[in-house]
Amino acid sequence: MRSSSPKISVVTPSLNQGQYLEETIRSVLDQDYANVEYIVIDGGSSDGSVDIIRKYEKRLTYWVSESDSGQAQAINKGFEHATGEVMAYLNSDDIYLPGALSTAAEAYSRGGQWWSGSCMHFGDGMADFLQQPRHYKGIYAQFMCFGLMQPATFWSSDAAREVGRFREDLSYVFDTEFWFRLSLAGYQVTRIDSPLAGFRHHPEAKTINDAAFGVEIEAVHREIIERLSGMPRAIALYAHRRRALRSAMWSHIGSSTGALLKFCLRHPDLLTHRSFYRVLLGRNPDGTPNTGKSVG
Repeated sequence: MRSSSPKISVVTPSLNQGQYLEETIRSVLDQDYANVEYIVIDGGSSDGSVDIIRKYEKRLTYWVSESDSGQAQAINKGFEHATGEVMAYLNSDDIYLPGALSTAAEAYSRGGQWWSGSCMHFGDGMADFLQQPRHYKGIYAQFMCFGLMQPATFWSSDAAREVGRFREDLSYVFDTEFWFRLSLAGYQVTRIDSPLAGFRHHPEAKTINDAAFGVEIEAVHREIIERLSGMPRAIALYAHRRRALRSAMWSHIGSSTGALLKFCLRHPDLLTHRSFYRVLLGRNPDGTPNTGKSVG
């Protein structure tokens, strides 16, 4: 029988995002859930972030401010101090919504090893909108979407022990690569229909760099394909091609009408792809508004 109030370990990696950091910290500490350990790993900020962390240090399980090799290493360092049954990380520009941790604890008590909820998108002069959990079962779905909404995703410490740490050689898609490893190990994500977190859009956000994101996800997809065989490999190759075409299509939406038409003539199969028409109407394939930014 699982506990109805498991310890939840949350790690926040931070580097020079003092303008958002306090709101992030408060969103964790002000939750209506007591059994949480909160760990903040700062990469040596010079913008006043450390003063903000010190303001709350008595309520933190552990914190440090020192140089590291990047976001993935900071998160891994944080989880070295974690002892919870449930694990998650929350970037220093994102937030948990009220009730997020109690909802995650309830999901844990019902079973499963991996959970992901709805996520609110906000900031950067945009109208707030809620993204529902995407279908993420099967290799095709996993290749076609950017990934689960990371701020609203939780997993068990048992699953983490089996699949290992975040890859520190990746800067943009280490979370997506981790989701792949969970899936390949036989874990299935359980959808939580409640809104759990907020994903902040702002000019300095890493996911704005779509080119670098694309290079990394391409490499990870190729690595995963090499690990597959038979029908799963064939499905992954097909999905990989379709996703590449869809990404290329998005990059042509802002081009001239002539350039877009030429692209469609070179790839006529896109005309049967539902996302083609949704993107033209300013919608993502899951129905959410298309801001032109990666949100995986």
